[in-house]
Amino acid sequence: LGHDQAIQTFAAAIDSRGRALCWIDGVGGTGKSALAFEFVRRTVLGKSHAPVPVLMDEDWDGSVAAEVARQLRLFDPRSDAKRGPTEVMARTLGVMGLVCPVVDSLSERGMADAVERIRAAVRDGDFRHMLVTSRAKPPEGATWERVQRVSPLPVMKDHLPAFIAAYAKDADAGVVNERIASLVNSQ
Repeated sequence: LGHDQAIQTFAAAIDSRGRALCWIDGVGGTGKSALAFEFVRRTVLGKSHAPVPVLMDEDWDGSVAAEVARQLRLFDPRSDAKRGPTEVMARTLGVMGLVCPVVDSLSERGMADAVERIRAAVRDGDFRHMLVTSRAKPPEGATWERVQRVSPLPVMKDHLPAFIAAYAKDADAGVVNERIASLVNSQ
């Protein structure tokens, strides 16, 4: 997928307990989500000190912290109770770097103020770590200067074996290669 340097920068920020904020943008179908999930796989999964990724891939009510709190709720079938953190607790977990919202397809949300909700979370420092994918570039302004911007690279012929190995592990590599050959940059 490329972007090894961007992924390493993100990982180093997490490892040093710094801010790891990344906005991945590009046209539809270019692998933004795949790249975001690669960031997560290589920087947080399986590491005991890493934040818990929280996927936000549909519209939500309230702030980013409110949605993270909602998603971290546990259902107890014995009592029909839902237990979990409050919005304030989720914000505290975010400030401490213990959770990492992964906001997928932000530009496709039906909420009129989706970008504003992300901007507020970044501006207010609600989350030390966050990944966002969007067809649109991040807006201009001081809030976004802290955010690493990445755009997926086209898959090159040289990268095809690694791409197939990573994303079509269980499929016949020859069939996958044949089906995507016309989409691959020949350079």
